[in-house]
Amino acid sequence: MAQCDRVENLTPEYAKETVSRSRGILQEMFALLREDIEIIFARDPAAKSTLEVLFCYPGLHAIWMHRVAHSALALPPSPP
Repeated sequence: MAQCDRVENLTPEYAKETVSRSRGILQEMFALLREDIEIIFARDPAAKSTLEVLFCYPGLHAIWMHRVAHSALALPPSPP
């Protein structure tokens, strides 16, 4: 029941702000991901393909998960 009340309190302005802010955060995150992959190719001569880097570099996964968690904290709070 409480969730329904929260959804009813959602205003179009709040929704637009949240979507716009989330879109900006996602674009920035994907730019950083591309940059991370390029850096790995520049510094690791054993890196052969983008898929290998995506699936086989646990340090990269740890950095990405940290960034995702940090970005989630930057989202606006839910409506009252």
